[in-house]
Amino acid sequence: MEKYYEVIVRILELLETMDSGLEQVKLKTEEGKFEETLMMFNDLVVGYSSIESAMQPMLEKLPENNLENKSQKMRDSVDQMVATYENKEPAKGLELMKSSLLPAFQEWKKEIEKTIKPYILS
Repeated sequence: MEKYYEVIVRILELLETMDSGLEQVKLKTEEGKFEETLMMFNDLVVGYSSIESAMQPMLEKLPENNLENKSQKMRDSVDQMVATYENKEPAKGLELMKSSLLPAFQEWKKEIEKTIKPYILS
C-alpha cells in the first residue's frame, strides 16, 4: 500500500473539499440560488468519480470494509440529484440534499477515511 500513499493523501484532501462544496450547494439552494449551484455540483460529481477511479486499483488490498455499499448509496443519491437539476426542481433538490445526498456522502466519506487513513498514519 506504500505505493498508494500519495493517492490516499489526495483522496483524503478531495473528500474535505467535497464536504465543503456540498455544504455550499446546500446553502446556496436554501438561499434560492439552485441554478447557480449546477457548476459546483458538477465539480462534486467529478470529484466523486475521481475518488472511485483512484481507489479501484487498491480495493482488493484493503481490509474488509463496506465501501461498495456506501458507494452505491452515494451513486444513487447523486443520480437523484442530477434528476432534480434536469427537471429544475429546487425544492426537491434541497430535500434530497438534506435527506439523502449529505447523509450518503458523510457515510461514504467516513468509510473511506476509516479504511485508508491507517495507511498514511503508519
